[in-house]
Amino acid sequence: MATMSEKLEAAGGDKGNPFDDGIFDGVKRIIVGKSLLSVSYIKIEYDKDGDTESKEHGQFTRKHKEFALDYPDEYITAVGGTHQFDIKHKTTLIRSLFFKTSHGRTSDTFGHKKIPLIPSLVSSAISSAVAPVVSYETDFMFESKNGGKLLGFHGRAGPLLNAIGPHFFAFNYPLTHFNLEGGNEGNAWDDGAFDGVRKVVVGRRGKFVSYVRFEYAKGERTVPHSHGERDEAPKEFVVGYPNEHITLVEGTIDGKLTSLKFTTSKGRTSPAFGNEDGSKFVFEKTGFKLVGFCGRSSNVINALGAHFAPFPAPVPAPAPVPAPAPASSTNKREALGGKGTGETFDDGAYDNVRKVYVGQVDSNVAYLKFEYEKDGKREIREHGKKTGSGTEVFEVRKDDYITSVKVYYGKHTGVITSVTFKTFKGITSPSFGKTSSNMFFLEGGKITGFYGSSGDVIHSLGAYVFRSKRMLRGKWIQAFLK
Repeated sequence: MATMSEKLEAAGGDKGNPFDDGIFDGVKRIIVGKSLLSVSYIKIEYDKDGDTESKEHGQFTRKHKEFALDYPDEYITAVGGTHQFDIKHKTTLIRSLFFKTSHGRTSDTFGHKKIPLIPSLVSSAISSAVAPVVSYETDFMFESKNGGKLLGFHGRAGPLLNAIGPHFFAFNYPLTHFNLEGGNEGNAWDDGAFDGVRKVVVGRRGKFVSYVRFEYAKGERTVPHSHGERDEAPKEFVVGYPNEHITLVEGTIDGKLTSLKFTTSKGRTSPAFGNEDGSKFVFEKTGFKLVGFCGRSSNVINALGAHFAPFPAPVPAPAPVPAPAPASSTNKREALGGKGTGETFDDGAYDNVRKVYVGQVDSNVAYLKFEYEKDGKREIREHGKKTGSGTEVFEVRKDDYITSVKVYYGKHTGVITSVTFKTFKGITSPSFGKTSSNMFFLEGGKITGFYGSSGDVIHSLGAYVFRSKRMLRGKWIQAFLK
């Protein structure tokens, strides 16, 4: 399903070079830097079809902070800040930024906090020769209707950030939108529109529905979004997507949501989740399927709405043709961390990575040992320096493979401080090491080999990534060392 969006006019000045990042699936992380005058730098890590794409604007500075999302479960719903006219640069600059999320979180203020002007000083300045230096900071706030998801940024930037504006998800034809049923309390959110729904999870607190988790389908991917707070053990309803869709949502409201029930295109009806107390509502349209929810939530679900999309018209089956071989390719993901330090290594690409051994020293990753598989045989590659404190191991099952590595490295040293591995079937390794100020992902498909640089510690790490159009994604679960 094509992404629908609204582009809100940017706040700030008219100097600097225009930029427009376009539309993505969501935002994973934002890094903001500041100068003595204003916000001078912003880096946004977007998600696009499971891959991370970064966009940078302004001039990088060491004075920067980051705001990380619990993506994809959490997303940004509002962007706020201040801008102010600067006499020296003769333009308006972005002085501060902050962000709000679908989980009700608000980030710290990035840049410069607003300084209130003292009326007596302002009056004195206006009546004197220094009047031109008096400039009020102007607040701005960008929010989409119903708490729509942030999909991208646009604005203007040179060495400083001159202006910024958002792209938000927007309801549009051919979607049918059902307005919120319930109260006005809580934080607004809008998950957007997807290809369908794979699973619904509902939890209660007393008489009210307190927690919902929707697992949406986007192509071959599963995108989860949760809202509210878990209290009692939640219950789930699994849909046989892509051959089955939710076609009816009904529930009850007694000031807040008290129950939910679902019916599918196969005629199945879920149990009633919660107590059917209060006034009843129904979301249904003939020939349409559920593709997304919106609502308001706090420690309970205060209100709920929905997006429905038409079923695609049936297409006559084409004459059978031989199936082509799946398109695939192996790419190198850039090695990040310390640049120009240590001796380089390159293990090359294999069929699988079966085991990873990690050794640590002084808050750094000092040693990596990879056990690869090639044509049914095991090959070992070791890098760095093995320490007396031993190693920890992460083993990948024969029917699984690594798809993502989360890597932290030191701000000043560039040394790798932590690595975490995830697999296709959703297994997550422990975090080997300690988090630090800088982080990146190696992902985009099946990881088949590693390269980088090392000495007494691991200075940088990159990966070989195999991508096939037939690759699917699994459900994420947590694994712990015994």
